[in-house]
Amino acid sequence: DTVTWIQTEAEELRLRHDQTSFTIRYTALNYVYAQNNAFSYMLEGFDNGWSRVTSERSVNYTNIPPGNYTFRVRARNNDGVWNETGDSLRIVVTPPVWKTWYAYLFYLVVVVALISLFVRYRMREERLKLDLKMKQMEKNNAEQSHRLGVQMFTNFSHELRTPLTLILAPLSELLNRTDLSPGFRKPLELINKNSQRLLWLVNRLMDFRKLEAGKMNLRCACYDLDEFVGEVLESFHPLA
Repeated sequence: DTVTWIQTEAEELRLRHDQTSFTIRYTALNYVYAQNNAFSYMLEGFDNGWSRVTSERSVNYTNIPPGNYTFRVRARNNDGVWNETGDSLRIVVTPPVWKTWYAYLFYLVVVVALISLFVRYRMREERLKLDLKMKQMEKNNAEQSHRLGVQMFTNFSHELRTPLTLILAPLSELLNRTDLSPGFRKPLELINKNSQRLLWLVNRLMDFRKLEAGKMNLRCACYDLDEFVGEVLESFHPLA
């Protein structure tokens, strides 16, 4: 839009942000040889200094950025005498809504909110990573404790196997003797049978690690249940 200032008593002229091109008209109150009047002008805040002397009675300004300006003009009559006081008009070009202080405040609030959300997101992400790391450490510790327990269990089984083997060796020698009376042979056979069963259980305990690793296969077989129950009963007969 173009704004033309012809004559005004106002001290200030306010323009919208889309009225950045305007024309200012002025004149001198000297009517003697008026065609010899001369002028010089300046828009403070935009021009670098006074304009060259001209007889033109108007000036055009285009693309004036938003801000506060003061238009000054001075005149010279036909005798070459300057009016140093001149006249002035304050011009205010208001910024668009998106460039006002409250718009910048809104932008600042939005930026701070986005930064806050980003920081919260990063903190939550780091917290999740820390939780996962802690859970992984707990899992590793549990697995380590389990492995140590299994290792101790296996070592303990080895320690049990040694004295059992040492018991079974002299038992076998006694049972192989021909001069052993039937009254002693039967209890020794029972001791041998229970010792063999205990050794078998210890061996199964030692296979626990294979079971944990999934390397043991199930082997199915047919047994005489009558005979099995009889053996169990016979083992508990002395205690009964």
